[in-house]
Amino acid sequence: LLAIIMDVYTEVRGSIGGDKETLWHQSYMVVRRWWQTQRGERVRLSHIRRCLLAHEGIDDTTMLTVPTVMKLVTGLREDQAFRLITNTIERDDSLTSQSQTMAEAASDIMTVRSHVEGVRIG
Repeated sequence: LLAIIMDVYTEVRGSIGGDKETLWHQSYMVVRRWWQTQRGERVRLSHIRRCLLAHEGIDDTTMLTVPTVMKLVTGLREDQAFRLITNTIERDDSLTSQSQTMAEAASDIMTVRSHVEGVRIG
């Protein structure tokens, strides 16, 4: 019976790709996040969402930086704010990783450059 279970597990694991998290790793992460929340080392995503939605003037065009997000979300630590922003950017990039024309790429580069200059000045 164990051999059958392991065979099916190996087959399914192989079919979803090597870059996906295993069930064991996902379980570990759930427990780790719960424990960090209990110790006050992190806040829940639902809390972050509520805090961000409660602030008027924040929309899809608002530039959010680590200090800004920390001010808007009570109890949010710098490391979690950084991970949140980094993971959001990576997720957005993976969802929008379609081919771009040279003009679209140049426009995106100029937008990023203006945001970086704004961060340096501010």
